[in-house]
Amino acid sequence: MKIKKKFQKTDLVILAGGYGSRIKKYLKNKPKPLLKFQNKPFLDLILNHYSKFPFEKIFILAGYKGKEIFKRYNNKFKNFVKIKVIIEKKPLGTGGSVKSISNQLKNNTLIVNGDSFLDVNLNEVFFKKKNLMYLTSNDSYKSNNQLSNLKINNKGLVIFEKKGKLMNAGIYLISKNNLKIFSKNIFSLEKEIIEKLINKKEIFGLNIKNFFIDIGTKENLLKSFKIIPKYFTKPAVFLDRDGVINYDYHYVNKVKNFKLRPGVIEGIKKIIKKNYHIFILTNQAGVAKKIFKEKNFYNLQIHFKKFLSSQNLMIDEVQYCFFHPKAKILKYKKNSYFRKPGNGMVKKLLKNWFVYKKKSLFIGDSIVDQKCAKKSGIKFYFAEKNFDKQINKLI
Repeated sequence: MKIKKKFQKTDLVILAGGYGSRIKKYLKNKPKPLLKFQNKPFLDLILNHYSKFPFEKIFILAGYKGKEIFKRYNNKFKNFVKIKVIIEKKPLGTGGSVKSISNQLKNNTLIVNGDSFLDVNLNEVFFKKKNLMYLTSNDSYKSNNQLSNLKINNKGLVIFEKKGKLMNAGIYLISKNNLKIFSKNIFSLEKEIIEKLINKKEIFGLNIKNFFIDIGTKENLLKSFKIIPKYFTKPAVFLDRDGVINYDYHYVNKVKNFKLRPGVIEGIKKIIKKNYHIFILTNQAGVAKKIFKEKNFYNLQIHFKKFLSSQNLMIDEVQYCFFHPKAKILKYKKNSYFRKPGNGMVKKLLKNWFVYKKKSLFIGDSIVDQKCAKKSGIKFYFAEKNFDKQINKLI
């Protein structure tokens, strides 16, 4: 499981400080990124998507009602990425807020808006050094005059053009040096950084024709209440890890012992192409029993995440359970419904994601997995010799 491409460490910054003045009556005294869609905050949907990719850290820059965002996300982990929430004491503008944490950004930085979503595969940002800007069609967003009328020339550079039909999608990959050159503290990221990079022909564009939604205006928000649940809801493939994804050599916790089973890469590729969620659910009692440490498990999973990224693939989320009734570590010594055959991990995923359970399936290699699936009302299949061939038959 060697990563053959040169990996670029990248941080994620989510701009979540806006007042939401145009949709104030719908916010019910909540910050705009916490607006709920069928009981799921918009910021959760953003984090679900971005945490699939191997970012080093996630920073959420909050402003209005920032304490609520801080309480929900600060110092939490999402898919093995630590989240840090920083609340502005006063409005700094999109550029000023990013500059204020520039000393904490040790790597290249992907900056995204916290009130819009573009369904885009971001794997290439970890293997590119150049500044990137993601663009989308401006057909349905004529009121957006912030970096609109854009075009991509034959070299891939973003340029302004009077009849340009593209606009910024609110996603920018910026080298860390570009965030440290400004002397002022309050400024617009779009005006002072992105526009200048465009004019200097130092930023490349990618026109993404996938699903895009912006909840910042009344018109778009009202559409979103219907569109978001419909778009995000899809069936899922729930997978045990050891014995399904990799060979089960008993308490696998090192990269050198993590050997993928036949057809895994091809099978994951097909699951993504068929538009299914992919979730891994794994009991890891080896931690509780002091056979290996938490960091061994985390490091292995992070390496696997980076390896998948190098193959242009990703897993939506990994759920794990360290608890065991015979644990040697006291804090993990208990019967937990998160530990399979309990279905706590499944329930958590169903709560946090839009999942069409009726068409979902569970692949495992033990009776424990089978019982977990049965409790969850999900059709179960025992793992076969070749994962890809099994996926071909099932979906």
